[in-house]
Amino acid sequence: LIALKLSRRILIPLNSVIESINLISQGDLTVRVLHCDKSLGEIATLINNFNFLADQLALMTQEQSFWNAAIAHELRTPVTILKGRLQGLADGVFTANEQQFRSLLTQVEGLIRLIEDLRMISLVESGHLELQIQETDLSNEINILVDLLSDKFQASEKILKLDLTSDCVQCDPIRIRQALLALLDNALKYSVADKIYIKTYISGDIYHLSVEDEGPGISPEFASHAFTAFRREKNTKTTGSGLGLAVVASIAKAHRGSASCEQTLQGGTRFEIHWPLKHHNSNKPLISHWSFC
Repeated sequence: LIALKLSRRILIPLNSVIESINLISQGDLTVRVLHCDKSLGEIATLINNFNFLADQLALMTQEQSFWNAAIAHELRTPVTILKGRLQGLADGVFTANEQQFRSLLTQVEGLIRLIEDLRMISLVESGHLELQIQETDLSNEINILVDLLSDKFQASEKILKLDLTSDCVQCDPIRIRQALLALLDNALKYSVADKIYIKTYISGDIYHLSVEDEGPGISPEFASHAFTAFRREKNTKTTGSGLGLAVVASIAKAHRGSASCEQTLQGGTRFEIHWPLKHHNSNKPLISHWSFC
């Protein structure tokens, strides 16, 4: 009798797990196993782990649906414009001149940037982004990029202030420039002050690269989602794909680092990426080529 009662006590939650697995395999991601007596030990742990796994699966499914809808939305706008313009040219509504072709080219370039950003984020998440790691003095790379952007900043009436260390760091300089360009574009879009600061420094064995503005800053609620793809702060009129900061975080992750966002004491925002000065071998390397200067 004791064995029969004990077996029933054990089999009831196990059968519930089996039934829930069958329902999830049929597409019902809302099913959960009722918690059992904690005295059952391993069985209670199994149920908790199963419910956690089901929660994560449901969350991933929701995120996938969000991504599909967001990608479709971002692609629809330029494709609709292209279709309308081309149809107008075919029907003779628009005159086939240089202005029309440049307008079409702008939409195509936007599509190419969007596709490349999506491709890079996917490669990082899957661990297949190929980096060209070099021993690099980033101060030279940053100065070159700043010179190239000088006309753009003058047109926006923004002043760049640099505080750069001349120490070398192991990184992919092209990808780091890509991340810095995205941070500067973000600062140009949102900053209302006239000064933008670029700073690099070393803390311990970590290299830091930051871009800071003087306002208006971002809300603390949005700061935690700043690097999430397709997320934009509410009540903003700035257009864009919402992938710029996600690309920045992906580049930092590919360098086995991370990205951060915080408000400054002056009321602005500081975006920063940081990664190890030296890369070490791992079981799943993200780096495929090395060169040294």
